[in-house]
Amino acid sequence: MIAMYRAFYCEFNIMAIIIVAMLMIASVAGWGQSTKEQIFRGALGCLNAFLVFDMLWILLDETAFLAAHPWTMYAVKSAYFLSADLNAFYLYLYFRQGDRNEDMKAIRTRILHTIPPLLIHVALLIVNIPTGILFYLNDNNEYTRGSAFIIQYILIFSYLICSTVYLLQLAGKKEMRTDRKHILIDAAFPLIPLIGGTLQYFNPHIPINNTAFTVGALYLFLSYAQQQVSVEPLTGLSNRRYIIKYLEQLSEETKSGMSNYLFMADINDFKAINDTFGHPEGDRALQFVSTGITNACNLLDCRYKAARYGGDEFLFVVEAPDDFDVKPFIDSIQDNITRVSTNHRFPGTITISIGHVVMGDDIGASIKAADDCLYYYKRKYHKQHD
Repeated sequence: MIAMYRAFYCEFNIMAIIIVAMLMIASVAGWGQSTKEQIFRGALGCLNAFLVFDMLWILLDETAFLAAHPWTMYAVKSAYFLSADLNAFYLYLYFRQGDRNEDMKAIRTRILHTIPPLLIHVALLIVNIPTGILFYLNDNNEYTRGSAFIIQYILIFSYLICSTVYLLQLAGKKEMRTDRKHILIDAAFPLIPLIGGTLQYFNPHIPINNTAFTVGALYLFLSYAQQQVSVEPLTGLSNRRYIIKYLEQLSEETKSGMSNYLFMADINDFKAINDTFGHPEGDRALQFVSTGITNACNLLDCRYKAARYGGDEFLFVVEAPDDFDVKPFIDSIQDNITRVSTNHRFPGTITISIGHVVMGDDIGASIKAADDCLYYYKRKYHKQHD
């Protein structure tokens, strides 16, 4: 009977390991190398380690073997719990990262603020070796939970609970109304391993946790893949197809006293930037412009959606009061672009021209009007600088 149980448990874990490995391969082959995507792959790697150590424990959990090699219990179970905590740690970083283009200093700061529960867990695992406060071998050489065993679950769950709380807070922000559906979908994810882990605590001999974490990883992979269909990979903004679809739905949701202001922006002398500094710097310029637009829109505390429309053109729409003063907003975009590019030591100067209109019922006509307005300012810019 015990042999059958172990065979079933190992078969289940092997299947889960294969699924997670396939997700890792698919993410490497089909996704990019953004910070968020690398964090997700880190979470998958920790999940696979968790599954491997869980299966290894089932194979080694024999009284005679543990009596002869007690260190294996401490090594395997410590690695098991630590990999589970690392997985939860990576998932929290994944959700906090969002779609932002951040420098390494900001990312390192977030890691330093996030890592204390993980470090506490490591310290407890070290202290556990001489004290057995988390787990130990009893007089019959059987694995036994210690008096502080539940602390491990609390530390792991803290990352999952904080992830859900953060996402719910994010979904409640006014400027996130357009992405609320995707955010709420992500907010449901931590509940899967949270519920699975709780059931596992009371039913330690059933692979509930493994199922929950694996199903959760698959759920998160599919959710992210669906979102990426609408994202332009270089800038992290929406793509042209999605912004058009969004604009078609927008007019039906606009509140009384509010208007939708449609903006078309274009980088001045973008070809000269590529020719002078190279295409990698041209890509960075596009990223700085996207960050500048996003930062300026966030300061408004209004609903908005921004997209890379094509080449060095950006299309974005802001829902604002009917008496909205556009000029300070446009100046704020340029100021943010200058600030971001300067902080990242961009070798040149990035300026943009922006045209805008109040959006009407005809989406195509509104886009054309914004484009015509843009090129009015482009011609004005070239007259001043040629």
